[in-house]
Amino acid sequence: MDGLVGVVEDWLGDCDQASDCRQLYECLQSDEERLCHAIYTLCDERSRCPELFENSVKQLFALARSKDERLREFVLLFSPSLLYIYLSSISLGDKKGVAGIEVALLALYNMEVLDEQGQPRIAPFRLPTLARQSVFHEPASLAPASFTVGSLQRLEIGDTDSVRWGPPTQMTSITAATRHHLATAIMVAFNARLATLPKIALVHLCKAVSKLLCQGFNRPGHHHRSSYGNESSFGLYPRPTPRIPVTPELLKEFLHAVYFAMPAERSLHDLPPLTSISMPLAHFHYSRCVDLPTPSYPCIDALFPTSPPLPSLHS
Repeated sequence: MDGLVGVVEDWLGDCDQASDCRQLYECLQSDEERLCHAIYTLCDERSRCPELFENSVKQLFALARSKDERLREFVLLFSPSLLYIYLSSISLGDKKGVAGIEVALLALYNMEVLDEQGQPRIAPFRLPTLARQSVFHEPASLAPASFTVGSLQRLEIGDTDSVRWGPPTQMTSITAATRHHLATAIMVAFNARLATLPKIALVHLCKAVSKLLCQGFNRPGHHHRSSYGNESSFGLYPRPTPRIPVTPELLKEFLHAVYFAMPAERSLHDLPPLTSISMPLAHFHYSRCVDLPTPSYPCIDALFPTSPPLPSLHS
């Protein structure tokens, strides 16, 4: 950790001397892999260097406000880890302790959802259908004859309609009502760049999502009960860690990121953090099924890919 502290301190010093976006980007490119490793380690062990962590968050805030997309993409690398720290602290009632992270996430959100003119960005996309050619098929080559181009287009009249994400609204502050919307929008931006992210970002993404979803589900100790006695004996039986609430939309983005971040060559010892999210996902699914006789949650389908790789690795 001591050597990594020097890496972060040198980076902060170089950023203070930089006068424009180009020089800031050069500071990142000098040894980006080692710098990323140092910042991720600092996030995990922030209690050992609280002042350095706060200074790093302030610098990430400055980069998040930049109009240079390359600088914002650097901040996005750490967004899952920052979201975990932020949402975990909020669930523990320590909002003041993550005020710097909140401001950095707010700046990143506003810069991602607004264009250069300050207008909300709307992301249109078309859902793939059999009636439209794609990289996977050509409608003209489909068989049997009943699946002609004309028949497919008649069956899928609505395939010309595009789906839009947005328009998002600019935020000046984060409240309990907007907190999950902000986190979802940041994860949407993160997932849009999954194919270009370095491996270290994908590894720490999986770790952050695992810790976020599993908080409050792991119960290594004995819990306090009213029959145990008064508050004087409460230290022997600490309260369980509160779970972090997530919305279906935010959960879907987390699962999307984890599913597509799993490379085929991932070793066995890297999989437990991913398989550990099975219980939280099952709990979320069944808790949502209480009032719905036939619920449908497509995002929960990602629960199953967390377990099939294990038998093939053991064999």
